Amino acid sequence: MALPSIAGISLFYIMPLLEMAVRAFIRNSDKVFVGFENYHQVFGNHAFRLASGNTVLFMAVSVPLLIVLSMLFSNLLVHTSGFFAHARRAYVLPLAVPAAAVALFWKAFWGKKGLLNLFTHMEIDWLQSGWGFAVLVCVFLWKYFGYTVILWIGGIRNLEQEMLEAAQAEGAGRWQVFFKIILPNMKGTFFTIYTLSLINSSRIFRETYALVGDYPHNSMYLMQNLFNNWLRNFEFDKLAAGGSIYLAAMVVLIVPVGKALRDGQ
Repeated sequence: MALPSIAGISLFYIMPLLEMAVRAFIRNSDKVFVGFENYHQVFGNHAFRLASGNTVLFMAVSVPLLIVLSMLFSNLLVHTSGFFAHARRAYVLPLAVPAAAVALFWKAFWGKKGLLNLFTHMEIDWLQSGWGFAVLVCVFLWKYFGYTVILWIGGIRNLEQEMLEAAQAEGAGRWQVFFKIILPNMKGTFFTIYTLSLINSSRIFRETYALVGDYPHNSMYLMQNLFNNWLRNFEFDKLAAGGSIYLAAMVVLIVPVGKALRDGQ
């Protein structure tokens, strides 16, 4: 019964990764093995350094913000019986909205003559200035906040309610229960949310591309923008080398955290 899944994973994931690893050592023009020359060109590429720096900064800002804000809101939500508690199905709607439709709204909001400048009486070109990075962070939080809240709530609901009720009976407050009992027992949920948030942070490219096209402002130029330009120019050797570096960086960001959580650190 597992063979179809294994075949699908091998065909659509493992084989492309192996081909990428091989292409990273082959020059695209004449198919000659060149060793680490492609990696040397990638590291010496100004666009790669710009994109990698922006991507690291974006992950360092947006992922912790998403995790912390959604975590705090989920703790409030599990004790709420009003509108926000009954509107949980709406929290995942941003994931279902097409990127083109999202971009149309955000252009109307963040544009130089958009709603934000209209209400604040400012004339900032949010999408073509250094503020573009803040726009990306806001779009990322808007899209994945509700989804992450649902994951946190699911983790809280799976805890033993007797343990939480006993702590409350002993006089522990809501936030004491959350930080001293709930969080220490949600390592699995945290690791899932952390991993998904890192992966989703790379998917913000779709909204970026729909907002500002192939070459956005330098503050909004991420790895996926660079990969898209290399793919369009048929620079498969650079694309393979850059993709290998990106994959290795993601493994470094994910695996040690999972090991630390398993070890109880």
